[in-house]
Amino acid sequence: MGNWNKYYNRRGTFNSFLRKTNMKTIMITGIKGVGKSTIASIISKELGVLHMDYADFMLQIMDTKEKDAIETLSSTDRLNIIKQIRKMLEQQFIHNTERSFIVLENHLTTIQNKKINIPSLEIYWRFNMASLVVIYANPNQIISRRQLDIKRNRSEENESQIISQQKENRIQADLISRKYNVPLKCFYNDDNLIPSNEICEWIKSNMLN
Repeated sequence: MGNWNKYYNRRGTFNSFLRKTNMKTIMITGIKGVGKSTIASIISKELGVLHMDYADFMLQIMDTKEKDAIETLSSTDRLNIIKQIRKMLEQQFIHNTERSFIVLENHLTTIQNKKINIPSLEIYWRFNMASLVVIYANPNQIISRRQLDIKRNRSEENESQIISQQKENRIQADLISRKYNVPLKCFYNDDNLIPSNEICEWIKSNMLN
């Protein structure tokens, strides 16, 4: 992966380089089944930028194509993978010297052992976010989407659990937005009206800043 030492400050962080780089992340987040992948794919094509999924980095390191395998990771294995992904993300930023953006799917909360898992806010500085989009949906629609996705062995949270996780997801998004001064907006994704145009217009207004 090359020598990254010149990009780090004495605490071993990537902050100094991120302040100088023109590479920015448009983060799309939401719980499983909310429609992140569909929306991220649409808006990345509309904006003409690269679409990446944080889970794909994890799968590459795990050497598998099964996303459900991520849910079985131990806390130690997950942390080790996250450290490796940091290097992979840094490579994306370092090799892009012109002003550019990537659309990145990610989870702010996950379910492990039937409990909501919340990563530390400190991990989000490395994404160099230009904007943060939270997708939410009707819990019953989310349950229906999960059931229709026969390719995945998705978890079976009930309506109450989905409501709780979506609420926690929005709380975390607000904390991230405040901590890193990142524009944040929540969009409701209805089965009959995907808000891709509205999201694109909002993102474009932030890309110009």
